[in-house]
Amino acid sequence: MTVKIGITTSLNDGEQRLDRRYIQAIERAGALPMIVPMMDGLDHLDAFADLLDGLVITGGPAVTDGLVGALPEDLSRTDPARVRADKRVLQRFLHNRRPVLGICYGMQLLNAQFGGTIYADVEHQQPGTLVHAKQRGGTTHPLVIDPTSHLYE
Repeated sequence: MTVKIGITTSLNDGEQRLDRRYIQAIERAGALPMIVPMMDGLDHLDAFADLLDGLVITGGPAVTDGLVGALPEDLSRTDPARVRADKRVLQRFLHNRRPVLGICYGMQLLNAQFGGTIYADVEHQQPGTLVHAKQRGGTTHPLVIDPTSHLYE
């Protein structure tokens, strides 16, 4: 049986968008990538989530739950339709104890779901941090995963 991994998308001007590199990475890992649709029907979102074995919540604009400080004007809020869909699918995965990987926005969303806090403008609030926002010149950056960790496995 092929493992099915859901991938959330961004929402820009009413269009769901996804960087193809997410799909390629999941395919290289031997799994079947499945794009998670942003549906209005919560029961439909639940049913779709139940088809999946794992979930990747991709990057995106700012998470506003649990912010420390005010969100700067040059960083946009995430579209409420995306937030609603992502939270619903994430809650379904957490309830059923299935694996979730959060990347950037996804990691922040996971943190907020568990009551954590997030610096509204980490670049200005914490010295020595990397630039992450595209509009500020942020690009991809290296990531080191401990080879003895569950995540690495």
